[in-house]
Amino acid sequence: PVGNDETMTIDGIRVRLLHFAPAVTDTDLVAYFPDQKVAFASTVLVMNFPLASTVIHRDLGGSVRGWLENAKGLLALDADSYVTDHGGVLTKEDLRTKLAFVQEKWNTVKAMVAEGKSLEQIKAAIPSVGDRKPTTVEDMYAELQSTGTASASSSASSRK
Repeated sequence: PVGNDETMTIDGIRVRLLHFAPAVTDTDLVAYFPDQKVAFASTVLVMNFPLASTVIHRDLGGSVRGWLENAKGLLALDADSYVTDHGGVLTKEDLRTKLAFVQEKWNTVKAMVAEGKSLEQIKAAIPSVGDRKPTTVEDMYAELQSTGTASASSSASSRK
């Protein structure tokens, strides 16, 4: 087993194995080569869907919150390139852009869930053209419903 941050040297090349949080699944692992400024992000970064979409396998322990944490963790690395399983090589700016789109969608869905909107109402308000099934909106909705985070945070803010 690998911990959350382990460093090793393979044939003279230093590599850090990082697990920021469950994202696509609960076993996501990033291989970061600090001297080369390259991070292999595997399926955490998928670019063959719309920018505001990502792959989450909730049945395998994945989470949108974890994906957001992974994207922020990747950006914190001193890397210039991020290699994905689907979509090629991303720059730091590409990753910032994708994170901003997914974060905006998360914030919108979270606010709508807190307002008591149904999944169908949310899907009607946030089109998911070209997204995979289940859509990122569906994953976000299910995650927020299962944790009760949106309604709990809206209740707390209404008590202030």
